[in-house]
Amino acid sequence: MIRDLKILPAMNDLGAIDAGGQSTRIDEQLKRERSLKKACADFESIFVYYMFKTMRQTVKSGGAIGSFTGKDTFDMMMDQKVAEELTRRGDGLGLQKILFNQLSVPGMDRPHANRFDLEEPLK
Repeated sequence: MIRDLKILPAMNDLGAIDAGGQSTRIDEQLKRERSLKKACADFESIFVYYMFKTMRQTVKSGGAIGSFTGKDTFDMMMDQKVAEELTRRGDGLGLQKILFNQLSVPGMDRPHANRFDLEEPLK
């Protein structure tokens, strides 16, 4: 029965389970990985925002709608939200994936992460 099973002691420093039943090293590694992924996604979002901002500066002001009070603020907020959504959906532009692979600790065991194969030529 389940009541008869004993909890095995931890394998300690290799990232397995400690005596309390918690996986400490793996949890820390996952936290770092999540925060790095978030930082890479945030960077891509900021990059896309500045790309939109620069693209918007190439267009003449006015146009069919013209200019109104708060238009610059509206454009800025719109560009920020569109950039966030663009990077949040799917893999975004792919910049966050490239940054994550470059900034990851070499040899970090990440079987669920999609690393680029550096031996294969870019397509």
